[in-house]
Amino acid sequence: MITSVFSIRNNNESLVMKTIIENNPISRASVSEMTKLNKASISSIVKTLIDDGLVYETGIGDASSLGGRKPILLEYNSKAGIAIAIDLGHDYLDIVAAYLDGSLIKETKMRNLTIDKDTVLTILEDAILDTMKDLPTVAKGVIGCAISIHGIVQNNKIIFSPIYPIADVPIVEHLSTKFTFPFYLENEANLAALGQYTFISRADDLLCLSIHGGIGLGIIENGELRQGKTGSAGEIGHSILFPNGIACPCGNHGCLERYASQRAIYDSIAEKLNIPVAEINSDTLMDLLQGEQREIVLSILEEKAKLLSIAINDIILLNDPEVVYIDSSVYEKIPELVEIIRNQLQSRFTDGVKIKTSNFNGRSSLFGGIAVILRNFFNVPVFKMRNE
Repeated sequence: MITSVFSIRNNNESLVMKTIIENNPISRASVSEMTKLNKASISSIVKTLIDDGLVYETGIGDASSLGGRKPILLEYNSKAGIAIAIDLGHDYLDIVAAYLDGSLIKETKMRNLTIDKDTVLTILEDAILDTMKDLPTVAKGVIGCAISIHGIVQNNKIIFSPIYPIADVPIVEHLSTKFTFPFYLENEANLAALGQYTFISRADDLLCLSIHGGIGLGIIENGELRQGKTGSAGEIGHSILFPNGIACPCGNHGCLERYASQRAIYDSIAEKLNIPVAEINSDTLMDLLQGEQREIVLSILEEKAKLLSIAINDIILLNDPEVVYIDSSVYEKIPELVEIIRNQLQSRFTDGVKIKTSNFNGRSSLFGGIAVILRNFFNVPVFKMRNE
């Protein structure tokens, strides 16, 4: 039986739930065939899931080739609960509330914040309280909240972040005293990869390069997130591109993200055009590409894309993925840069690996947060909601 409002604990129930989610609408007989559980067990489990509001009967399927009664189909009740996901940036916070299929209910963007150890708990608590106002009434209520952290995370704790001094702040412990649902902290690039895997991609093995102020890498292998012993797997932004190069807060010199991140792009353009870097973002880049400075800006962008392609070549060699996603507003808005990267990848080992931009319009880590909540709620370590 389901023992907690916030999770399914029975392994067979989890298996049945996963099968219905990935194949709905589906008949009981098909669930039995796919899970290898007997029909009596399926009937009992499905009754529990229906009684608990997670599954409902919908429509009539086709009879088998042998004839007989047409089966009643089962469907996942995506509106049984609500997930809240947060992306906590260096001076911003994005928060969404969504149904259990990723359909957004509410979205809020907060900008020009001062995020430090003295303010972060209040900012998070207030954002969650505001998001919970006027949410639809659903059977399970809010089933969890995931927070995307731009830094290294292990066991729900921030180990290191180069962009905000909050590593010692007990975020999960504090918020758990204020709300009744569970909280999950995870690295932003890891969540971006989980979002792609769960809601978009057909691939079982994929990489997601998250390119913003820094560069992170989320690694999905056979549907599972690879985090490493200390949670720092995928810190590709701190691989050394130029020995003895620009100093990095991590302690190295010449790190990739000092040359190929969006921050590096903006810094280079600001210096070349003698304009404040604060005035540059992906939207103003588009304007510059339409103006008199087009060739200067395009030259910088091409240089940065070629530098990034070196890292992409290396991560493909190390991980052998089916596809590499680039989660970046710059690359999403200027797809020609992706083509430059493709043209730079000439090795036989990179042949056949797809290079794509994210389809989430800046929400990859938020959808990854929803995926983390669902994996924990359904006690299913690997599943896909829908494919491209």
